[in-house]
Amino acid sequence: MARRLTVQHFLACENVRVISPVRPWNWYNLGGVGHRHTVVLSTELPCVIPVMNLYTRFYHGRGSVDFELRIWGLNGPNGRELIEVYGPQTVFFRPNEPTRDFVFLLNRIAIPYPGLYAVRLASLPGDRGRGVALATEYFEVVNVP
Repeated sequence: MARRLTVQHFLACENVRVISPVRPWNWYNLGGVGHRHTVVLSTELPCVIPVMNLYTRFYHGRGSVDFELRIWGLNGPNGRELIEVYGPQTVFFRPNEPTRDFVFLLNRIAIPYPGLYAVRLASLPGDRGRGVALATEYFEVVNVP
């Protein structure tokens, strides 16, 4: 019986650096790992988070899989609402490789209001079935004087 694709780590960070030499089993330095983004009160909304890296560790991947990332506002004026969709993004899994690290890069995330947000990672439907939600990372945007 084949094992199901799973995600062990899904972390938002400002920057990710691969430690040399680059090889199939890379080591990474993750910088700016955190869940809070501050916005100066005088900043006009929507504001933009210039870049967010999502370090992801997969287990039991096979072949190639298309993924989608959705950013949800969780406590906005209209309740929960979809903010942005990124994807599809294809990740290739090498034969006989039980673990695969991958970094999803999100650029220029438009944030309409301060509050709590979720980034949800899902595989997209393929030839063999429907897509599956795999992981969620949360971050908060706050106003500061």
